[in-house]
Amino acid sequence: MNSEIKVMSNRDPSIDTLRVTACIFVIISHYGYIFSQTRLSFIPSFYGGVLGQVGVSLFFFISGYLAFISLDRKNTIDYFLDKGVRILTPYIITYFFISLLLILLSYLNKEIINTVPLVSIMTTGGQYTRIIPVFFALDGILNAHFSYDFLFLTGEWFIGCVIMLYVISPIVFHVMNTFTFKRNIFFLFVITITTFPISNISSSFLNFPFWFFACRLPEFMVGMLAFKYKNKLQKNTTVILSVVICILTVLLIGPNEFKTNIVNHQLSIIPLMCISIIIYKAALIINKKFNLYFFNSYAKCIYISMLIQHVVIYRLTSIIEINNASVFGYLFILLMVFFLTFYLSKKILIPTSKIESILIKKMNIINAKKAN
Repeated sequence: MNSEIKVMSNRDPSIDTLRVTACIFVIISHYGYIFSQTRLSFIPSFYGGVLGQVGVSLFFFISGYLAFISLDRKNTIDYFLDKGVRILTPYIITYFFISLLLILLSYLNKEIINTVPLVSIMTTGGQYTRIIPVFFALDGILNAHFSYDFLFLTGEWFIGCVIMLYVISPIVFHVMNTFTFKRNIFFLFVITITTFPISNISSSFLNFPFWFFACRLPEFMVGMLAFKYKNKLQKNTTVILSVVICILTVLLIGPNEFKTNIVNHQLSIIPLMCISIIIYKAALIINKKFNLYFFNSYAKCIYISMLIQHVVIYRLTSIIEINNASVFGYLFILLMVFFLTFYLSKKILIPTSKIESILIKKMNIINAKKAN
């Protein structure tokens, strides 16, 4: 226990709080979609996609925040290698772990075997090339954007999106380090404005332009700026006042098409960025006043939780007739989703962490030899 506390003390508790909070938001939102066409549709209608988008925006914020830290400490090549190991190792292990688990469960229910894409290449005639994107964590985003029939099972579209943001992050990092605070704010403003024509253009060849990485770059940049100007954000209360005014302005003067489709409209990126800053500021304050060790301890397995939550939701909701579910049934299954998601995540984390440590250790040894 003492060793765990020591490890946790080396982490940023506010970011850990954001990770767990974002995961909870996304799971609740995805779970709610299952009931959107049932007699309980009034429950998810209160949060629905909005809560999920806030959670996703927080993940972009966190990714940018951590990217800035890594780029500040590592050279570009080491940065890419480190991110590659930390993203792809859990992704690949989780994919095959869940596939194997579902195959084993199919002995109890033969219909489950049909939900395992990996089975399609276990027989002759299978297209093995369809599994290639899985090894690069791009199956989710490619399925979402182009409806390609890859062997998508675990994962999320925004993981592929974040990978592309990591690719261009060294350039953004370099620009930010050459700019003053005011110039960085203007830089963020310019990038945000350019996302609107990018969204319009990409809508002609992408299924979901709002999920295109270039359209979500501002949220990633806000996270980078939050770390760069962390002290300013902690002390200056006018920042929060500014973002609140920004949210209200967008909501009041935004076009009707934005107000009727706030979840998927490109303009929603502005209030989402502002909300991320407010929640981050709240996390800083809360972690100073309260010990959130238990809550924050789940942050280490959040990435894996996000990979498997869809599978867990679909499997658990299949055991009841959701059209006739009661409020108790809705809440009970939701609690089961959280329990099983985090339980499996912690189990998968054990081998994943060991393999990650081995790979990173070997990378460090190679770098040390090169330095000598």
